[in-house]
Amino acid sequence: MKIGILTYHRSINYGAFVQAYVLQKLISECIPDAKVEIIDYDSPMAEKYYRRYYLGAKSLCEIAYIQKQRKVFFNAKRFQSCSDESLISNDLNEFKSFVEGKYDIIVVGSDEVWNITGMRGFPNAYWLPNIKECKKLAYAVSARNRITDIKPEDRDKIYNFLEEFDFISLRDEVSFQMINEILGEKKEIHHMCDPTMAYDFEFDKQKARNILTEKFGVNPDETVIGVMDEVGEISRYLRAKYKDSVQIISLYKYVKGMHNSPDINPMEWIQVIGSLDGLLTSFFHGMCIAINAGTPFRIFEYRNVSEAKMSKSYDLLSQYGFDDHYFQMNQREDFRMCVDEFIKDHLEKKRDNYTVIKNGERGKFEIFKKALVDITK
Repeated sequence: MKIGILTYHRSINYGAFVQAYVLQKLISECIPDAKVEIIDYDSPMAEKYYRRYYLGAKSLCEIAYIQKQRKVFFNAKRFQSCSDESLISNDLNEFKSFVEGKYDIIVVGSDEVWNITGMRGFPNAYWLPNIKECKKLAYAVSARNRITDIKPEDRDKIYNFLEEFDFISLRDEVSFQMINEILGEKKEIHHMCDPTMAYDFEFDKQKARNILTEKFGVNPDETVIGVMDEVGEISRYLRAKYKDSVQIISLYKYVKGMHNSPDINPMEWIQVIGSLDGLLTSFFHGMCIAINAGTPFRIFEYRNVSEAKMSKSYDLLSQYGFDDHYFQMNQREDFRMCVDEFIKDHLEKKRDNYTVIKNGERGKFEIFKKALVDITK
């Protein structure tokens, strides 16, 4: 039995890397006798995006940070079990030749691999068009498109692609509604947790202390707040108000005046989040790791979402009554008040209890596990 996973594993992004790594581990645990590997595929547009990422840098320090981070992610590939061959192409016939006949099962997901308006275009390989001779499963896929975003002719294509899937699960309600409206009652579809919410991470306090001391230059015996800020507004506010009173580390990009380290790989990133006294993030997977570790957090939405429910972060938190942990960044005054209250509350190293979220999400995974086991019988 050979199982391939098709996802966004090549991104220079901690969350994308970890969700791919974790899904491979989870499937291997479900089917111990199977060879499970990540299909080493990407689109040229995605590869170009990450090659040119440093062009947005505003200083030599930021350029050096990005270049070092790229090397760290390249070396981190040793943690992933990938196919021996790789393919970077938009040609669907070339992709078909690359995978067909090699796998008994292909699992697509998780992440936003069915985003119709993304840089990878549509149709693309993540819909597995015209791939035969294998079972097709979609695990916690996200699209985050509304049905109104999709042309009628593209809806027909999606319908035809998904007719060939043996199991379909979506990560968020907006994606669920979009696919449900296209398929109607043709197939049963499921709500599914992100793989990072189904995995039992081992948090090593001593390892995290060493990383904080040696790579970030902070004292773990004192309060340490982490920030993952894709735009920079949270970081600028923290630096201006708290840099002399609170140890603040940046876990995503170089921020002048903060403790930075491009040297942490994705596995170390997990350990650091697990040891923080608090995390302020605009990234979904940073939030997921914090939930697993019991690290207090707040998540800030930069994307221009017309409604909170369009956010995958809000979608997850609101299911369990934690929507007060979510803030939209167009509410500027509330954003600053939230940060101030969060810093004040967590100077005393308090931990939060997110057990209800973890238990609820892991219950969803059992649906996929049963389906996968049944398909392999």
